[in-house]
Amino acid sequence: MHPTPPISAFNHLLGALAKINHHHHVVSCYTGLNSIALLVLDIMTFNILLNCCCYIGRICNGLSILGKILRGGCSPDAFTFNNLIRGLCVKQKIGEATWLFRKMTVFGCQPDVITYGTVINALCKHRMFEKAKQLFSKMKDGGISTNVIVYSSLLHRLRCMGNLDEAKGLFFVEMLDEGVQHNVVTYNVLIDVLYEGVIEEAQKLVDLMIQRAHLDVINPGGTALELIDYGSLHRNPVSKIVEYVTAYNIIGN
Repeated sequence: MHPTPPISAFNHLLGALAKINHHHHVVSCYTGLNSIALLVLDIMTFNILLNCCCYIGRICNGLSILGKILRGGCSPDAFTFNNLIRGLCVKQKIGEATWLFRKMTVFGCQPDVITYGTVINALCKHRMFEKAKQLFSKMKDGGISTNVIVYSSLLHRLRCMGNLDEAKGLFFVEMLDEGVQHNVVTYNVLIDVLYEGVIEEAQKLVDLMIQRAHLDVINPGGTALELIDYGSLHRNPVSKIVEYVTAYNIIGN
């Protein structure tokens, strides 16, 4: 009789199946793993399974797996909670997601930028902007570095609310000061500012973004900035910023 392979071998197989989106097969394999004597599942096994359950919308099964993790003596990690919170947000169970977010520390796990970003994005989508801002402040107070996803969620919500002054004055400047790279959402908000008629202020902001992009975003082999005619930017600001965004996106991708 052949010896039972270590759990790491099963984890490798299940992880490979998950990467090619065979989530249902991973869930099916779980029943077989439970029937193998002397095979103890570890946190990686549970996390792969939980991730697959959330991807196929079986959130209740994911929560049951969390219970098994705790009862089995394993310690859930940020990956465990991030998957569950993301799954709850996709199902629009925002109350449950924020509750689980608050409970993470009870289980000895600290939220990371992905956790915060997931919840902030969900709150913004459901028009709970004040709560999203409070969570954003808590994130920064906790010393957790933000990223463009977090800023994009907040900026997009501000844009939908028509609050372009706050978007420009608070988040753009703060975002640039932190060295966070821009994406299409941040540029879209800037374009809206241009269309709102505050051209002179917007041009200054464009110049600052271009300067920061030159220092922080474009890699040594990049040529996106060479496509920009700095002199014509001020003569036709809207068309030039669109040209800049298009050039940046094409080369950046």
